[in-house]
Amino acid sequence: MVKNRIKVCARIKGGKQPKCKVAYSIEKESCHEMLCLETPESSRSCCRRGRWCKFRFSNVFDINAKQEQIFGVIAQPIINSFLNGFNGTIFAYGQTGSGKTYTITGSPEDYSERGIIPRSIEQVFRFTSKCCEKCCVGISYMEIYNEVGYDLLDSKHQAYCFEQLPKIVLLEDSKGEIHLRNLSVHNVSSVKEAMRLLFLGDTNRTIAETPSNDFSSRSHCIFTIYLSFWVGGTGKIRRSKLNLVDLAGSERIYKSNVTGVTLMEAKSINLSLYYLEQVILALSEAKRSHVPYRNSIMTNILKDSLGGNCFTLMLATVTISPYNFEETLSTCKFSQRVAMVSTDAYINEEFDPYQEISELSKEVENLRNHLKLQSCPYDDGNTALTDDEISKCKEIVSDLIDSDETSCPNIEPNMKIIQHCFNLLKGEICHLKANLRSQEEKNEAFCDYEGIIKGKDEEIE
Repeated sequence: MVKNRIKVCARIKGGKQPKCKVAYSIEKESCHEMLCLETPESSRSCCRRGRWCKFRFSNVFDINAKQEQIFGVIAQPIINSFLNGFNGTIFAYGQTGSGKTYTITGSPEDYSERGIIPRSIEQVFRFTSKCCEKCCVGISYMEIYNEVGYDLLDSKHQAYCFEQLPKIVLLEDSKGEIHLRNLSVHNVSSVKEAMRLLFLGDTNRTIAETPSNDFSSRSHCIFTIYLSFWVGGTGKIRRSKLNLVDLAGSERIYKSNVTGVTLMEAKSINLSLYYLEQVILALSEAKRSHVPYRNSIMTNILKDSLGGNCFTLMLATVTISPYNFEETLSTCKFSQRVAMVSTDAYINEEFDPYQEISELSKEVENLRNHLKLQSCPYDDGNTALTDDEISKCKEIVSDLIDSDETSCPNIEPNMKIIQHCFNLLKGEICHLKANLRSQEEKNEAFCDYEGIIKGKDEEIE
């Protein structure tokens, strides 16, 4: 078991920058990087803040960071652990329009700008193509809209309204593990198949135009890759899953000026993010006995990712617009609390059930033979063996003598046959002993004769 803290990174939104922007700098330390933000004058006076706000991250990526760099630094280590049998989670957190979806999914218009999900898919199938053992890859894609889970890969998604779609139901087993009913898992055998499912799910996502973002995601989305592969020579199978989570963006209602359905969506998003924050607060307190996972469907599903068996990384996406400084500050503060949470990751390994069934069947057969042997009456010599049984005994003894194997032959659990085999074996041993004595006597006579000849030779000389 590997105990480690959730790794937290930050990415400053690139692309077109506002005319007026917050000054920032990135200070490199031995194992961390500091994001230093200059507080706007308005925030200094009303909130009594100093000129600079500093936040520690594992890595900070500025506006010029490329998608390939982001993947290599933050996602590749999680992917490597996932391919070794560990669970992994990467989730993007930040205000709406800060670049979460772009980082996780990427741009469909430019191949070089593909995000973490497409690059992860490529890595997984690069691994399976080199793996000598059997591998199975599965894909699921779900969204959480207004605190209800839906399957983005459901064929009914485009033909029905939300009220008519089957809802994902959470089931908890006796071990506390969460299982999802009505969430389909699609087996895929190539990058092309997996990418087709990603595009299908993205098409079904719920988006809306807001003042902050023309294509704002109105739901939390979880893209999961399931991997199963056999460990050669051990009879064991490893099963791991990788959650790539694009959280809906937080937004301040008084700034967005949204109404109607969009307002209801914003309230639901903010409430679920509040519940996520409550879970993080509980996990960061060492003496806290209760963690409110069940307050939200998202925190319940990500229970393992936040405080259980998983390697987890959070990517905080921020902007440098003075208008959004408070949201950026809130995101950075939340990330600092997340960095205090630890998880316990271990390899998800179990015996191959089919091989285990085969071994258990052999064991049952051996036990039956032992039981049959114990129940056989002792042969008193009055019952004669048939010619076939005698031939079988001779064959068994012959195989035992001629074989180089150390294991015993498979003998029918019949006491008469076993006794006859012992008698035949004893006869062979007695015959070999007689031959050995005869050979020893001949050797002694030969030595005596050789001594006589040697003496005669000496007399002649």
